[in-house]
Amino acid sequence: MSADRLRLLLVEDNPADARLTRAALEQDAADVVIDLTHADTLAGARASLEEGGFDAILLDLHLPDGSCIDCVRAMRENAPHTAIVIVTSMRDEAFVLSAMSASVQDYVVKDELLAGGLIRDIRRAIGRQACLNRLREDAERARQHALHDALTGLPNRELLTECFDMAHARAERDGHSLAIAWFDLDNFKRLNDTHGHATGDSALQAVAEALRRSCRLGDMIARYGGDEFVALLAPIGDARAVEAVVARMMTGVEAAAERVLPEPLRVSAGYACWPAHGSSLTELLRKADAAMYRAKADSDGRPRMAETGAMRHDETGAATLVTAGRHGHAPRPHRGARL
Repeated sequence: MSADRLRLLLVEDNPADARLTRAALEQDAADVVIDLTHADTLAGARASLEEGGFDAILLDLHLPDGSCIDCVRAMRENAPHTAIVIVTSMRDEAFVLSAMSASVQDYVVKDELLAGGLIRDIRRAIGRQACLNRLREDAERARQHALHDALTGLPNRELLTECFDMAHARAERDGHSLAIAWFDLDNFKRLNDTHGHATGDSALQAVAEALRRSCRLGDMIARYGGDEFVALLAPIGDARAVEAVVARMMTGVEAAAERVLPEPLRVSAGYACWPAHGSSLTELLRKADAAMYRAKADSDGRPRMAETGAMRHDETGAATLVTAGRHGHAPRPHRGARL
């Protein structure tokens, strides 16, 4: 909103009421330029809002394609950050309270429009909306801060839990598998002690970026703590598909470390799959962590799969997970599973 111009959207289907509102605006416009766009339906208002840039919406509640609170909700969906002022013939206090609860900043009664003060009311509504927008932005920043690691920008444990719950629900519904992979930096402590904390921080940031770049689209990477990282892979195919993705991520991390760090960085990884290795995030994390320690002990640069779970072997002797859908039957192949 500029100091001397207001861009307003008037949503009013009654031509006489539209003229009345325009006259009230002109009457109060001694120190402001009014840029008024008029729509006489919700559909027309939506089309105007697609262009954006309005400071406020003046909204009648009885339109050919909507009425009452439905009008407010429709405008709020299309313009979540724009002030809404209801222009109404009603004086029902209960209605006004319900409208305010639907994120309306103010209301004016049509019979009182020519009494003056409409632009003052609009400016007050714009101020209220601006305050609300700032509060929402602050709340979103606080949420992002609470759910992300400050050093790497990756999701933290809390956000990992949220995302696992959603992925788990989709897996149960669609009958596909998901996997949890645990990554640990073998020689991070020596790197940190030898070259300093700044180098250690750079290493963690490089690892985070490498994991982000080498995982599949839609997978999630979280920093679990210290030099430990967790990947949520969903949807995913059989055990060989999981191992291929995890191995590729390990290679990406070690290659990135070579480019930016004073010495090589080795990575150990283990993974566990739902439903073969557990039904909860806690159980999958525990088993993926144990598998990672086996990989660390073997020190051959390959990821390890959790030891427990229903397994079958094909004619080559390769292990494959036997997964089950929500009713205990093997699910049909998931077309979206990818390496």
